[in-house]
Amino acid sequence: MKFEQLYDWSLVPEKHKFDSNNELLTKKVYEENFRWLRNDRTPALCPSYRKAFELGWIVRSPVDIVLCPIQEIQLANSEDKAEIMSLCNFDSIWTRDSNAFGIRTDMNFAAYEFNDAGKWESMFIVNGHSSLEWRLGFKCVPDKEESILVIEEFGTQPIGIIPGLLSMKHVTSKTGMSVAIKPLEQRKISRGDIIARLIPVANAL
Repeated sequence: MKFEQLYDWSLVPEKHKFDSNNELLTKKVYEENFRWLRNDRTPALCPSYRKAFELGWIVRSPVDIVLCPIQEIQLANSEDKAEIMSLCNFDSIWTRDSNAFGIRTDMNFAAYEFNDAGKWESMFIVNGHSSLEWRLGFKCVPDKEESILVIEEFGTQPIGIIPGLLSMKHVTSKTGMSVAIKPLEQRKISRGDIIARLIPVANAL
């Protein structure tokens, strides 16, 4: 499986290679210099842990952003948006398909618009249940018919990535792949930070 960059700003997923040289050096130093201390059994020296660590591809944030929790109410898709915004003190009202969402948040996700062939597109799209669809700017180029499981990255503090099993239709779209995120707390994310992991699953959908 390969990935294709669709925009200059996007970061294509990569394999996470495990470097156990430091752990091996520490193990050797302890064995050769200390009577009692050892460093033989660590996750880094466990084959099963290393295999899990290198499974799939890691996804990195393409932008700097401060994630913040989102308060949301799903609404009737009405023309009277100004009235409901005034009544409920929403920051904004977003529509998607036949749905409308009243939003309150300190997260400035609406500022993240990118140029797509001369028109501005939103990187973040309101997704329902206080979550956002995060468009990442790359698509999958599969070697065979597979689905992709999206999960939080191993061993990191969760940022609210919602697990999902994506079909080839979703990951090969001309608009690129997305992940769903429901921010758990205010958190600064920098461009290049790991945000999720993609794992291929054969014949799942």
